[in-house]
Formats: sequence, structure tokens, C-alpha cells
Amino acid sequence: MPKAPPAPPPQVAELVECLGVEGTLKLIEARGGVRIFVPKPANIAESWLADILEPQGLQKLAQAFGATEIAVPLCREWRARLLLHAGGRSQADIARMVGATESWINKLALSDWTPRPRVHKGRAQDARPQRQMNLALD
Repeated sequence: MPKAPPAPPPQVAELVECLGVEGTLKLIEARGGVRIFVPKPANIAESWLADILEPQGLQKLAQAFGATEIAVPLCREWRARLLLHAGGRSQADIARMVGATESWINKLALSDWTPRPRVHKGRAQDARPQRQMNLALD
């Protein structure tokens, strides 16, 4: 059974809800890493956003964020994982597209799609020793 595409990270969840995955990727490619002003719904048609986004998504974006400034994240890992999942491109091409090194893309390609909990000295990061918890209760 083929793996599902990677889920969007929390920093772009609202954008994906408004624009869909394709629209969010277009916005990231156009202005990723900077803040943008989203006009009110009445003025959105004259915005530069109308040149790159679909009308339905554009209206949803204006309703959700109209007359405010939003940060457009880069989301390199998510974009790279989407491109790896889609196939058809070399790791070097993906690295150039997302602004990363080829070795980092190779590590992503070899890793699982879901993050693993960090382990420190044989225990999960959130597992705290009981002796420390007892100090807080005294």
C-alpha cells in the first residue's frame, strides 16, 4: 500500500485550510520566509496574490486574514517530503528547489515519514526520572 503524502506542519495548517496544498506551495514559493499583507476581501482582486492563487482560495485567505500581515514560512522539510513522495525528480533537483543540501534531502529520503521521539540515554525525552518529580512535590 503506498504511503500517504506528509501532513502539513502546524505553521502552515491554516494556510492549507484556506488555499489547499497546491495554493500553499505556490504562496511559499512566491514569498516564503517573509511577511505579507493580506488585503480585505473587497480589495483582494487587485492584489498581487490574485496573480498566483485561485479565486476560491484567495477569498478564503482574505476572509481568514484580511487586513492583517501574516508570516509565510519556508517549510523546507514538508516541501521536500512532498516532492520526494511525488517522485520524478532527483534529490539534487529537490535540494535546489527547497534551498537545502543534497545530503539533507538524502537523509529525509531514507527516514520514516513520521518523526520519532528523541531518546536520551535510553529513555524517551518526555520520560522524567521519578526522583526529580518527588522534589517538586515536597
